[in-house]
Amino acid sequence: MPNPITADCLSEIGSIQHGFSRARAGLRRHLQLARGTGSADARERVLENRRVAAHFWGTTVERLLTCHQIHSASAVIVEAGWAIGQHPKADGMVTKVPGLALGALAADCAPVLFADPVAKWLAA
Repeated sequence: MPNPITADCLSEIGSIQHGFSRARAGLRRHLQLARGTGSADARERVLENRRVAAHFWGTTVERLLTCHQIHSASAVIVEAGWAIGQHPKADGMVTKVPGLALGALAADCAPVLFADPVAKWLAA
């Protein structure tokens, strides 16, 4: 996942690792980085891409969390990881648990990341 797009205002904080990947930023040029387990993409490719992203961010695939997005105002508080395919139906997540990687998948919407370095909350 080379060269993620980063936000200067979050980079200045230092304790929040973040980035936005491009659609075709996979290790193999012919693979898109489709990471949604509910997508029509081949499950093997989705799982491989989730492993690539998790490794890039220095975490495990079990700690790389995404929601089943439903175009709503629903958000969940994340206190622990969940199994791939067992994600909650919501469009936002918030956590203060170190080591969890929150992911917001986007197709027709813009992903948003919020961070509070004092309270140590992160939301996607």
